[in-house]
Amino acid sequence: MKFGDFLIQNEFVGQNAVNEALMVQMRLKRQKLGRLLVELGHLDKPSLNLALTRYFNPSLNESALELRAIMAKAKPTPEILKLAKRYKALATKEDQYSIEFIRVDLIDDDLLAQAEEATGKNASCFIVSKDTFEYLSSSAKGQEANTSKIVVTKALSDDDKLCTNSPYTKLFKEALGEAKKRSVSDIHIEPTSNGVTIRFRLFGALSAFKTLGPDHREGFITTVKSIVNMDLAIIGRPQDSRASFKEFKVDIRANSLPELYGEKLVLRLLDQERDFKLESSGLDNKSLHALRSSARRKDGLVLISGPTGSGKTTTLYSLLSELPRDRLNISTLENPVEYELSGINQVNINENGILTFESSLRALMRQDPDVILVGEIRDHETASLAFKAASTGHLVLSTVHANGAKEVVERLLNLGIDAFTIKSNLRLSSAQRLIPTLCKNCSLPLGNADVKELEGYFNKGILSNLRKANAKGCSSCQAGINGRIAILEYMDKEEITFFFNDTKAIETLPKHSLKDAALKLASSGTIDALEVLSFI
Repeated sequence: MKFGDFLIQNEFVGQNAVNEALMVQMRLKRQKLGRLLVELGHLDKPSLNLALTRYFNPSLNESALELRAIMAKAKPTPEILKLAKRYKALATKEDQYSIEFIRVDLIDDDLLAQAEEATGKNASCFIVSKDTFEYLSSSAKGQEANTSKIVVTKALSDDDKLCTNSPYTKLFKEALGEAKKRSVSDIHIEPTSNGVTIRFRLFGALSAFKTLGPDHREGFITTVKSIVNMDLAIIGRPQDSRASFKEFKVDIRANSLPELYGEKLVLRLLDQERDFKLESSGLDNKSLHALRSSARRKDGLVLISGPTGSGKTTTLYSLLSELPRDRLNISTLENPVEYELSGINQVNINENGILTFESSLRALMRQDPDVILVGEIRDHETASLAFKAASTGHLVLSTVHANGAKEVVERLLNLGIDAFTIKSNLRLSSAQRLIPTLCKNCSLPLGNADVKELEGYFNKGILSNLRKANAKGCSSCQAGINGRIAILEYMDKEEITFFFNDTKAIETLPKHSLKDAALKLASSGTIDALEVLSFI
């Protein structure tokens, strides 16, 4: 496929743009199509670099050791070495007719153009992994000239990537700074037919930050992928990556997903300064006591359920933070590790068929643990091993997908764990949710229709005190919301025993429900009273 057809097929440019560039190319024989499209204003530089990388897909068959040997024999001129340094590349070859470079992730056409202009030779570039590049950089003394010393290019840190003059980098830096300032949990970068939209998730709801036109869609998304350490050559399948920015004191967990108009990126922001304390969750005293009592045990299993983003991991981290880490061997199995906790051994699970929760938990049992956190129980093998650890003198904390405290027990039965094992070892079965809290400055009283809908759930004397969110908001909030508070439904060991032994008691369990917790918060005006309806 010709490069022009490739550009059209992948929606970098349209047919008319290619036709115009081809007509100009007929007069300028040596001018390349991609560069003409840039000069004519049909294509920007980042998009051209991405298109070249995808079109040529230049990979090397040589190993790192073979490349090292090739570079040792190469004798690039000082001018080419200086050019390679400027574009964060390495020159691997220069002979009478051609020059070859290597880079990480992306071809830079400016590098090729300047090399060809300076020497009159054909320039090409190959892509290597970051590890290979760093290895060859450390061995680049073979490129030193006799009369001068070559400074080896160092890999950029994540913070260094934010210091370029690219307008896309500046926009990303602005978005990241604003997101940190507002305590945003996620940044969504969404390609659409009209361009690309940047949205923030704050207090569980998404709101638009900025929108760019179609001409900026590919360039901006490519720039962000590069900053968060994604492989730019991968475009047809999802990717996960991480980045850390000391300037903003935030870590990022990034994911990409191919969609109709390009790749959607979701960046989870993890505050490096976060302090894990149970009190800051807003849980009531009874819930805090239940959690702490179960975590003080020497053995047994503590389970927290809830949807994604309900604060399960935060609660478990907070429990671990209260344990005497200097006297205990505490280990975690997580997919992925979100926050680094001092004094705790954390294992990053990769579901690649080798390092799974099951295999890692088996190995961890031989590491003399006192406390084990398993990120998630999702199958019979992991559940069985977790209960085995809980029954042999270890405290195990974990999460499971279920809608409530009773449903946690039912889920364990469905996973093949027998009733006796559950009764003997499950110390706490719980379900957690996060509910938006009302802004005290602008919340509104309920309307008549709202009052009628809630009459059966509150005492009449309380109805006049109930509040709801003001969608317009004020300077102190976001659409009437200024935070979130956790609520917990739980069954302790005594209630779990009732669940199995007393069929009449099942309907009354749990005694501490999500519904009751929501009713209490609504009665005090802490949350929108209409939120209660989601727990009825």
